[in-house]
Order: sequence, then structure tokens, then C-alpha cells
Amino acid sequence: MELLHLLENIRTPFGDVFFSIWTFLGGEASIIIVFAINFWCLSKSLAYDAAFTFFSSSAIIQNVKITMRVPRPFVRDTTLKPVEAALDGATGYSFPSGHSQTSASVFTPLAIFFRKKPWLSVICVLMFLLTGFSRLYLGVHTPEDVLCGFGAAILCAAVVAVLRAKLKDRWIVPAAYVLIAAGIGSIIYGVTLESNDVITVEFLADTIKNSAACLGFAVGTILEQKFLNFVPENVKLKNGTLRFLFGMAGGLLLLYGPKLLYSGILPLDGLRYFTAIFWIVFIYPLILKKHLGKKKL
Repeated sequence: MELLHLLENIRTPFGDVFFSIWTFLGGEASIIIVFAINFWCLSKSLAYDAAFTFFSSSAIIQNVKITMRVPRPFVRDTTLKPVEAALDGATGYSFPSGHSQTSASVFTPLAIFFRKKPWLSVICVLMFLLTGFSRLYLGVHTPEDVLCGFGAAILCAAVVAVLRAKLKDRWIVPAAYVLIAAGIGSIIYGVTLESNDVITVEFLADTIKNSAACLGFAVGTILEQKFLNFVPENVKLKNGTLRFLFGMAGGLLLLYGPKLLYSGILPLDGLRYFTAIFWIVFIYPLILKKHLGKKKL
């Protein structure tokens, strides 16, 4: 807590704004953007490496969170005042840090991908380290939270890198089945804890959303690998930009559109995350291959 109080004492208005923006970029938006750009336009293998790193480490993180049930640092120490703008994103339990895990899940595979250009790898490492620091600066996580979030992501990224090196793409479908088991298991575990009054519905929400997104990715991956085998072509910048914007518009509509009709119903919230990720992995690539590909979009 001493470090968090030290950072609280040196906060500035500029720092509050900068690190609030940075921590937002280190959230779920970063993995969706990196995956979508690479999967639809650039490098399918890099997209899969980042996604498998994220979803496998996220399954670990979410289950540890609801098992350990560590309150946020500002709850444990009421003299610590977090940056107010960070509170909306500080849902669920504190340990480990989901933002740190997400950022490391994005940038560790990128660092491995750019290993022949060490300066780019260093930049990637600095990116996720800065996300971890932002969580400390904002007062919503402890160093232990951040380090364990990093550790889970880096471990999963290393496993994915080894599988990629030894098996090329042959590991993808079996790993997707493992993610299905992990997603279903996480939902069952979380619901069991909630039904026995160990955790509340509010703390169950993140587990449901992450697990549903994991299932959407895993099911979409199996279908894509078995029946579609989408190959992102080397598209021009203009066409690639349009491809990305149309795809993201569909994903965002599926993710946030239903919230206009209902709010706070966990099964339906889970369905939103499932369908949005399933769109990214399977439905939109199917559209590109069957229809828009003819127009070279």
C-alpha cells in the first residue's frame, strides 16, 4: 500500500487523464482491435496467438479472482483515494489484474513476433508495463495484482509460442476444445459460488462475460478451421481500412446494441459477448470469403 500512497501523492491532472486513457486502451478493446486487424487483413497466425494467449490466461485470472476474492486496495485501505475516472473500470475483485493480463496478452505475442527486431520487442514490453503502472497510479490495483496478471499472460504466451513452433497450426483446434471446457467449467464454478452466497451477482458478471467470449472464440475457431479456412489477403490500405471498419461496426452492434433492450441480465450479457466474438472469428470472415471477397474488399 505504501507504493500506492506514494503515487497518490504525486498525481497530477495530466497524469490522471493520461493514465486513465492508457488503462482504457489496455482493456478489452486492445485485444479485439489487434485480433481483428490481423485476422481479417494481415496475419492470421499472429491473431490466433494473441487470442489464445488472452483467453487462456483470462480463464486462469477469472477463476483465481473468484477463488481468492481479494477486495480492491481502496476498499482494504479507505485512506487510499483512487482516481475517480478509473472506478467504472474497476469492477470485480482485485487479484490478479485483468487489465495487466489483457495488455500482456496483446503485447507479449507481438514481442515474440518481432523478435528479429529487438527494438520493436522492447517497445511491446514497455507498452504492457505502462498499462500495469497505470493500474498502480490510478489506485485500483497493488503490485502483486499487476505482476500476477503479467505472469499468467506471459506463461500462456510462452506455451502458445512453443505450440506454434512445434506444431504450426495443428494445435489450434485441440486448444479450442480445451478453451470450451475451460469456459463451461468457469461458468459452472462461478454460478455455484454465487448460488451458495460465496460471491454476489456483481462479482459473477465478469466471469460470465469472459467465459462467454471465450466460448464464442473457441466455437468460431473450430468452425473456421474445419469449414472455412479464411486466409487474409494482402489488401491495400484503403480496402483493409474499410474491411476493418465494416467488421468492427458489426461486432460493436452485436456487443452493445442489445444493451438498449435490456440491462444486467447475465445470460443475455453473456450471449452478447459470445455473438460479438463469434462474428469476428467466423461470421464476418465467412462474409468476406463468400461475398465481399469478390469485390476485393
